[in-house]
Amino acid sequence: MEKDVDKIMAFDTLFTNNQIQMYKILLSYLPPALQYKFAIYIKFLELQYTIDFFRIHPQAALKCFSHETSIDRGKIFDEMIPFCDSSQIEQLNQIKRILQSLDSMQEMMEMMEMLKAFFPEGPNPGNATGTDGSGGFDISQIISMLGGNDFSGMFDMFNSFSNNNENTTTDI
Repeated sequence: MEKDVDKIMAFDTLFTNNQIQMYKILLSYLPPALQYKFAIYIKFLELQYTIDFFRIHPQAALKCFSHETSIDRGKIFDEMIPFCDSSQIEQLNQIKRILQSLDSMQEMMEMMEMLKAFFPEGPNPGNATGTDGSGGFDISQIISMLGGNDFSGMFDMFNSFSNNNENTTTDI
């Protein structure tokens, strides 16, 4: 969390100046009826300062922020959570779960491609017995043995496709 606060402070410091900082101090001494107008004025000055900064330095990189070469989506959400209310936290956690499921699905697809590389001609009828007695392996059984029943419907579809391909090949 301290690193997150450091990022925020670095950003806020970069896009302000001493005059704006002094106005922020004065804000607490103003009567409440004037505080909201003065707060808007301060934010306007910060926006103006930011626009001027990039007008003067169009190629400026925000060096105070290290560019992450590899993006860990989970880490991004974890860094945002301290600034969220309970409903936003639940939404972020739900997005994290969806992304984790998509990552698992991608890994599963990569594994399937790897299996295809090992068995380019399809399943070998002599090595395994399928549930339908056809002699080929049932991919949904393999996934179940590995502990993944979540995707069994999808793999049943792939299995039916491979069974259709088996029927077109001849056994020797």
